[in-house]
Amino acid sequence: MKFKVLLKDWMEKTPTTVHKLSKETGINRITLRRYLYETPSRVEAAKIETLCKHFDCTPEEMLVFVPDNEKAEG
Repeated sequence: MKFKVLLKDWMEKTPTTVHKLSKETGINRITLRRYLYETPSRVEAAKIETLCKHFDCTPEEMLVFVPDNEKAEG
């Protein structure tokens, strides 16, 4: 079971950079890049909560479930 983080979509709606988002949220840039460019091996609830608060969205709007038998597409 994997999740795709829709961070790219939210960053496009509210133009920002990984560096700026990292400074504003305290989330490491490497973690943010993993969320941006691939399906991470794990998703930490605290980080999703921080991102949701930053972008004023819900976890349902930030995450998409990707079944094991499907490939996450960008």
